[in-house]
Parts: sequence; structure tokens; C-alpha cells
Amino acid sequence: GAEPALYLARLFLRQRWALGTETANEEDGLNQLAGPVPTHYLSVTAGKISIADYFDQNSYSHDPRKQFINWSLMSAGGWDYPANTRGYTVGAVVEYVTPDFALRVASTLVPTTANGPVLDYRYGKAHSETIELTKAYKMAGHTGTVRLLGYRTVAPMGSYDLARQTAPR
Repeated sequence: GAEPALYLARLFLRQRWALGTETANEEDGLNQLAGPVPTHYLSVTAGKISIADYFDQNSYSHDPRKQFINWSLMSAGGWDYPANTRGYTVGAVVEYVTPDFALRVASTLVPTTANGPVLDYRYGKAHSETIELTKAYKMAGHTGTVRLLGYRTVAPMGSYDLARQTAPR
């Protein structure tokens, strides 16, 4: 409709446990207030979130809000991240972060239909798990990052195998 409507995008709790005394100064950013942050920590975030805020943090192909015509475009083209039409879901993310590598694991809800507006709260029948290992490296004076991302989504939706078997030839 044309009339304005309020929409709750994110509402979450985060607990971070420092696993060392070293800190780094974090600039104000997405879901982050400026200030000192431990460089080695364990954190748990739970609530309504955008899973893309935590996974696949590629600075060249990640966020259509900041990158023109970049939607695979918006993220890893092969990662069908769990989200409703607006890009949000309900779930939890656990992060283990060190200066050299990070491990992130999430379990979240999925929509009742692919890219639909309504989340399916029947967790036993519909859910998604995501895992990512990020490794920072330095080679010939240049820094880089390697990421390995995997996911598994369970939902009462169409089967590609069944569609291929029943498609006209």
C-alpha cells in the first residue's frame, strides 16, 4: 500500500566474551558501535537479524546498498541465504574470532515460501544452518582472506530432482 507502515528490521541481543586482553579500535558500522573490541573473542547473537551481516563479508561483492548493480550479485551467487522478502530472519549466530581466523555458525528460520514475507516458525520442519571459516593471510606484503562457506536448508519446498524427472523432454 501507499500508506507508511512500521517494519522491525533487526532486534537482537549479543553477548561477547573476550578471550584475551588485546583490543582493536572498531569504527562505527553495521550492527557495531565505535570503540575498543577484543581481537580474540566468542560471541552469541540471537534475535531478528540479517544473516548476510555475519557471513560472506566480501568487500567487492556483498551489499547492494553500497555497491552499484551488485546483487550476486548481492552475495555468493550459490548461497541461498535464509531470509524473508526484505532480507531478515530469526535465529542465532555463534562466532569464534581471532586475528588470524574466524569461525561462524548460525541456525535460523526460513520463509514459508521461497523469498516469501512470512517466516516458518515450525523449526523442526523448516530451518537453515550456515557455517563459515575465514582465514586471513599475508603474502609478499599483501593481505588477503580466504573463506569457506557451507549451508544446509530444510524446508517443505520444491525438489530440483523431482522437477528434472517430471520435466517434458
